[in-house]
Amino acid sequence: MLEHIHEFSGAYFDDKTVGKSWAKDQETLLLDSQAPKVIENIKSLPTDRTQSENSRDKLIDYLTNNADRMDYKRYRKWGAGIIGSGAIESAHRTVVQERLKLSGQRWNKKGAQNVLNLRVVYKSGAWNKVIDLIKKKPERVA
Repeated sequence: MLEHIHEFSGAYFDDKTVGKSWAKDQETLLLDSQAPKVIENIKSLPTDRTQSENSRDKLIDYLTNNADRMDYKRYRKWGAGIIGSGAIESAHRTVVQERLKLSGQRWNKKGAQNVLNLRVVYKSGAWNKVIDLIKKKPERVA
C-alpha cells in the first residue's frame, strides 16, 4: 500500500522533495488508520495533470477497496511487526507453500490447518512452547 502512495507521488509531483514530503504525510496517516483522510487528500489534488489523473483514480480505487484492511494502528497495537502485502506474500511462501505443496501430498482442510498452525509456531521461534505443552499435558496434544 505504501509503495502505491510513493509511486503516485513520484509521478504526480514535479518537485520530488514536495512529493516525498506529501507521501510521508500520507504514510503517517495510513499508519494511524486514517485511510479515509488519505483518500480525501488525494481527491483534493488538482486533476489538471492528464498523465496523473488515471493513476490518481486507480490509487483512490485501491485505497477505497482495501480501506477495511488498513487498520494499521490496531495491527501494530496487537504486535504485528510487518505491514504490507510483500511481507505477507513472503510469509505465505515460506510458511505455507514450502510445507503443503511438496510433491505427492494431499491435504484436507483440518489436516492442512493443523500443520500450518505448527509451522507458524515453528517459524516464529516459539517451538519450545509446543514442546513444553507436550511434556506438561500430553493427553491434550493428540
